[in-house]
Amino acid sequence: MITGELTVGGRTRGFTLRLPRDADGTRGRIPLVLVLHGNHPEARGEFMREWTGFDQHGDARGFAVAYPDGVGGCWADGRGVTTADETGVDDVAFRRAIIGWSAERHGTWPDRSVVAGISNGGQPGPVVGAGDLRPCRPGRTGFTDITTKIWASMP
Repeated sequence: MITGELTVGGRTRGFTLRLPRDADGTRGRIPLVLVLHGNHPEARGEFMREWTGFDQHGDARGFAVAYPDGVGGCWADGRGVTTADETGVDDVAFRRAIIGWSAERHGTWPDRSVVAGISNGGQPGPVVGAGDLRPCRPGRTGFTDITTKIWASMP
């Protein structure tokens, strides 16, 4: 487990990165999934790690998982109703910074980075807003099935 902090837009933000168990350090060959928590004043990325099976799926399928922390427990999703929106947080830049940091230091593959989230973290703004990131929406399936859909959607 790797914890990190990045300063983006004048804000220092935290995240946790978990590499797959069998990562051999081959640079540029590990896909990355960013998992976004929902809106709650005490929400952090670590909660999603505890609540989901992304770590186990990452080990089984060979991808890394990043669990970023929202600002005030939420994401700027473009609806203008969250604390992050109201204070002008740039969550797209934060996600891009995590992707770059992870690729540079741990060999993840920026072109194979996707975003998954629930509630506020699954709104179109934080999921699709990154432009170069592919969203993965679970539809009617359960949240724990998202990783299978993510893996299947990757080129």
